Amino acid sequence: MSCTNQIDYAGDSRSNAEINAIGEQTGYCPPVSGSGGSGAAHTGDHRTAVGTLEYLAPGKLIVKPQGGGMDQAFLVSDATRILGAAAICSATDGRVTVGNDGYGTSKCTVDQLEKAAKTSSVTVRVTMDPKSGGAETVEEKYHQ
Repeated sequence: MSCTNQIDYAGDSRSNAEINAIGEQTGYCPPVSGSGGSGAAHTGDHRTAVGTLEYLAPGKLIVKPQGGGMDQAFLVSDATRILGAAAICSATDGRVTVGNDGYGTSKCTVDQLEKAAKTSSVTVRVTMDPKSGGAETVEEKYHQ
């Protein structure tokens, strides 16, 4: 798993090799750390997983990590920031909306996310709170 190709680690004191090794060992990309893990207040408060989105139940989805690893279930709510490119949702005029990192920028609803999850064909990056299991952000990876 090449985390440095999926997340912008600018300002992180760890090397790309160290970051990617964490992704390989855990199946998840580590959160960006400005301190290299030397006691930052929120270190470890978030988990990022990149993979195929699947539906489990209302308000509960799964991301199947790229390159294998354990599936990660997560909860979604109206507080979850959901950003689509094309498959989850797109701009009101139908345009694909993608940032420089290749992930969607259009705000989507939980209903749109769940509908896309039922197709089992959308790749997403999910940032979640590992304690609550709640997704903070779900971003669609745009495939050209």
